[in-house]
Amino acid sequence: MKAFFVQEMLEKGFLASNLFYSMFAHTKKHVAAYLTAADEVFGRIRQLKDAGKLRAALKGEPSAAGFKRIT
Repeated sequence: MKAFFVQEMLEKGFLASNLFYSMFAHTKKHVAAYLTAADEVFGRIRQLKDAGKLRAALKGEPSAAGFKRIT
């Protein structure tokens, strides 16, 4: 789901992840545009998940952890 969210938000012009860091440089218009885009993507995630097609909608492979704790 996270990979699909990142993929779709990039297509909408946002470099997004599962975190959002707002800054003083962001106007209310910026935040509203981000939230609108996120809402649209979450709706699409729900549709694809319910249809069992979320994985197939990814354009590549989801990222994987590059480093794991060595114990």
